[in-house]
Amino acid sequence: TNHRVFFCLYLMFLECLQFSVGECRDIAVPCDRLWETVTDIDSYPNIFSLVHSIERHDTRKSSADGEKGSRPTGRINIGSKWRLTRISKVEKAQYTADVTVTAMSEEPDRYCITASMENLLGSTCLHTQIVEPVGKKNSDGSYSSSRYTVIMAMVPHSIFVKLWGTLFCRVCIKKRVYLTVEQDVDDLAEFCGEHASTREQQEIKDLVRT
Repeated sequence: TNHRVFFCLYLMFLECLQFSVGECRDIAVPCDRLWETVTDIDSYPNIFSLVHSIERHDTRKSSADGEKGSRPTGRINIGSKWRLTRISKVEKAQYTADVTVTAMSEEPDRYCITASMENLLGSTCLHTQIVEPVGKKNSDGSYSSSRYTVIMAMVPHSIFVKLWGTLFCRVCIKKRVYLTVEQDVDDLAEFCGEHASTREQQEIKDLVRT
């Protein structure tokens, strides 16, 4: 009985900690083109201004001189792993997370990929990206626009809760995650053809490089 009570309290504690951040945008490109961009993780540093680098864990090779490095192998699948290095929009500092694709589906009217992220801003995260057609059909049955939805479900690690407190963890981490998600969606829309200023994005990368 005591174990059940403790387990129930633990689940309630986790429920208080976890939160989700989401963003949705209609982008004027076909689903297949947008999906190809979303799943091309080797190009993420060129697409997203807050992504510094991608290191594929499942593609490590040794060069002739013995130096190890990451080599792009194109398409990702369930089980694909990589180390993501991001740039914080708040502190302009770098932080990393280990990413694993846990689910991926490609249906005619819905593309979806979910990845787990360990140690992202002191949290465990599930990152889901969805691409769906939107608007009126063309004469050939295709769509010219897509709806891009991104959802990040976060659970802060207990050690950070002990240090900072539940409320602070939720407010602080949630704000940082929302700023990142918002910037990522803007970058993706711009990369796919929509116009936006790139001055601030380039300034962030230049600052980190120096």
